[in-house]
Amino acid sequence: MTFLRAHLSAPQIAALCAFVAAPLVVSLPAPLHAQEADPEAAILLARAKRNQFSGDFSATATCVRESYLGGRDTLRGVFESTPSRGERRLVLEGGGRRFEWWSRLNGGEQWRREDLQGRLRRVPPRSLKKPALARDVSFDDLTHFPFGYLEDFRSARKAEGDAYALRLAPGGAFAPLYASMQAEFERDPVRLRRILFAGNPGRPSKHMEITRYGAAKGGYFPEEIVFAGDDGLSRITLSLALSAGRPAGDNTRARDEIPRGFAEPKWLPRGEE
Repeated sequence: MTFLRAHLSAPQIAALCAFVAAPLVVSLPAPLHAQEADPEAAILLARAKRNQFSGDFSATATCVRESYLGGRDTLRGVFESTPSRGERRLVLEGGGRRFEWWSRLNGGEQWRREDLQGRLRRVPPRSLKKPALARDVSFDDLTHFPFGYLEDFRSARKAEGDAYALRLAPGGAFAPLYASMQAEFERDPVRLRRILFAGNPGRPSKHMEITRYGAAKGGYFPEEIVFAGDDGLSRITLSLALSAGRPAGDNTRARDEIPRGFAEPKWLPRGEE
């Protein structure tokens, strides 16, 4: 204190003492992706989540792509989802065409192979919002459909005039693409029926609809899912049939369930993809 009195005036010493005595307030950054839901929306989401299928599964897949310009084709193969490991994979083939895709780290890394003998390549982050196997299905859609959209939002409110519809403010990967999403539910039992995606300015709008469910041990399983653009120019229908007794990752599938060239991915070290 003697040193301070020798070098500082009385007002300066008083200001310094007040600063030291003041409580320290630390301002922490807000969460990057906080979620808010009004009570009615939270209850509806919880009821739907209790009914929807959860857990690892393997399913045979039939994909019908329809386009005003490209016509119609049908691809068949296998779809696996392993939430316990954060992985998904989809292999489809037909008419001389092939689509082969893997995702791990809950979509943090995505990979695809262009043809039967092509090299497995990582999908660049800038390409995840681009069309994957069809115009209305992006790589990010593949990691979210059908129920993941109900987890990736910033806010949820009950839609006006409908007790079984919610208005969602998109979060994460979908915020740059869509201004809003509207989720509509069946009433008894409460199950997701469709999601309407309203595009941001300059971005297309579309919808996803679950047109058929099947009862399964892990909940109601989506057996048919349709994506379509609001302009009516394209539509894709994905039909899924659970492989009884064969969980995801089981390599004992029958040969006729596996498209030619189907094999476990050989992951490349970072920087070599």
